[in-house]
Amino acid sequence: RSLLVVTIPTKERAYCAYLKATAASLPPAHARLCDVESRAHARLGDAMTRERIEHVDATPALETRIAAHAQLYPTDDDGHEVAAGYGVIAGVVAEALARPAPAMSR
Repeated sequence: RSLLVVTIPTKERAYCAYLKATAASLPPAHARLCDVESRAHARLGDAMTRERIEHVDATPALETRIAAHAQLYPTDDDGHEVAAGYGVIAGVVAEALARPAPAMSR
């Protein structure tokens, strides 16, 4: 394996699924951000798959921990993960690296 791309959502996007599942009132700007980032993320994943670039998405693992009320981000406007959030991302990477690399012939 020579390259593994890890996609990491913004703090705002990481909370989208939880906020929608709990029927929280999302400001229109946040709702738009959720939709725009989801579409952009899907296009990026499609492009990497099409170009046979190995990639893994940290979003589902972060969303799972957020749904369990884990504190993965600071409570202020800082969008960077705290240690627990980085731990979730590291776990996603470790799991991906433990799997055999896919055959990527052209």
